[in-house]
Amino acid sequence: MNKFLNFAVITAFVLVLGSCSKNDGEKVVDFSVDPVTLNMTVGDEATLTVVPATQTYTFESTATNVATVSTDGVVTAVGEGSATINVVCGSITKTVSVTVNLPAPIVTLDFSTFTDYKTYLDYEDDPPLVSINCVHGKVNFLKDVEIDIAGQVDASKVYNRDFMNYDETTGKLTFTEESGEYDVFYSEKYQYIWVNKQDAKAPDVYWISGIGIFGAPQWNDDMSSVLGWMRDDPRQTTCMKSIGDGKYQAHVYLNWNSAYWCSKFSVYANRFAVDDNLWDLSGAVEMSAITGDTGDYAIDADDGISIVSWSADGYYLMVFDSNTKTLDFKQL
Repeated sequence: MNKFLNFAVITAFVLVLGSCSKNDGEKVVDFSVDPVTLNMTVGDEATLTVVPATQTYTFESTATNVATVSTDGVVTAVGEGSATINVVCGSITKTVSVTVNLPAPIVTLDFSTFTDYKTYLDYEDDPPLVSINCVHGKVNFLKDVEIDIAGQVDASKVYNRDFMNYDETTGKLTFTEESGEYDVFYSEKYQYIWVNKQDAKAPDVYWISGIGIFGAPQWNDDMSSVLGWMRDDPRQTTCMKSIGDGKYQAHVYLNWNSAYWCSKFSVYANRFAVDDNLWDLSGAVEMSAITGDTGDYAIDADDGISIVSWSADGYYLMVFDSNTKTLDFKQL
């Protein structure tokens, strides 16, 4: 008889420990948890709602390096991966599946960390290096990743039309080309960002350079008095990026150079006709035709392409077909 009583007491004690109750003596009832799946980003928090709320529950995470959970059901995403949150009351366990992703990467352009860019603006022997109101830095961009610009810079105005996309709806700026390290030039005065790889050459890229040509959406009178074909000057030598099928594009502003009474430019397979020789202007691609909104431009046997009047001034999208040696003009 004593053995039977002892067994009954122990069994009752185990049942009490294995149950969850509203009050002493009341057994646990089934419960629900909401939500049952969570897709989170590192740093996010989410609160689990358990019904009925009158019972006592315990919460535990199977992977605290991915997601933690507080005693009152607040889930915090701490690392990339998957975890399960177990919600327990008595003998009943409900689970919540958690997936945590890393936040979308953002490339930050902080032009205050760039250095003043100087180049040669004269063909004379041993010319001085001159500041051109630009700063230069190397940036590791990621394809289709958002770009944040530090400081009071209006992204909608300065973004590079060939290497970046500005979404007017969201106000977000993204890099559209392949990931990698690029040379970046920024001018507060000219309100533009130039992007290129200074040592790149065909077939990866082509270059367009000349006089009366400016690689920004708005003409600046500074460009009306500078010598042309300065191949180390990002303002007047623009990278033509590959758009596939042997075609390359660049946005440039064409304008009559009042100091030299002309506007002429050429397309080059290499930024320098002779490596690192700023003064060798040979090596231009011999064009077979120009098409589109050519206005008063024509093929010039000596200088590539030249203008005969100033009526065609404007901002252009240039597309060069390396297969046919044709340059298409589209005035924007």
